[in-house]
Amino acid sequence: MHPKSRQQAIIPPEFLEKQKVNAVICGGLGGRTEELFREKGISTQAGIIGDTRTAALDYLKKLRNEGAIEENINTACIQDELV
Repeated sequence: MHPKSRQQAIIPPEFLEKQKVNAVICGGLGGRTEELFREKGISTQAGIIGDTRTAALDYLKKLRNEGAIEENINTACIQDELV
């Protein structure tokens, strides 16, 4: 546990960084945990409520609309849902 934090991240940012994770979508994060993720280059989308698949699709749509991912990205398993 980080000395300034009252909570410990469930999955350490270092582990996610090694797995090449670049985003975390979750219900809630403390300020220090968000800071630790940012330090590792991992963006966070906190405050998400509801179905995880819907949250992930909404996040991908947002990235696509911002031009952060290519239109032809390999999303075969969810292609119809990204419309």
